[in-house]
Amino acid sequence: MPDAPEYAGKRVIVAGAASSLGIEVTQRLVDLGAEVHLVDAQKPNVAGIASFTECDLHDGNAIVAAIDKIGAYVNALFVCAPADSDALVDAVASKALPGSQIITNPEDVVATLSRVR
Repeated sequence: MPDAPEYAGKRVIVAGAASSLGIEVTQRLVDLGAEVHLVDAQKPNVAGIASFTECDLHDGNAIVAAIDKIGAYVNALFVCAPADSDALVDAVASKALPGSQIITNPEDVVATLSRVR
């Protein structure tokens, strides 16, 4: 089994943050000390996030604009709801630091976070 990822102090984007999985993932990342940035059509009620950007996750141009607002680099992307995953990956790719996680399958999101203690 690979080492459990560390999220304290890491800049993480949660796309589909208003979904039930997105809310759970967001809260877990905040609790782990991550700098969490949310992208979705609706803002979930989760305390401790760094930012929220309203975005239609099926509109490639809107996705690029939303990711650009977040900043110069990203350590991880978790896609927690149906979305244009290709556009999300493309938008994040130029900002992803070496070793960044880009997880576009909700089942893989759950599996990744289950390894974190």
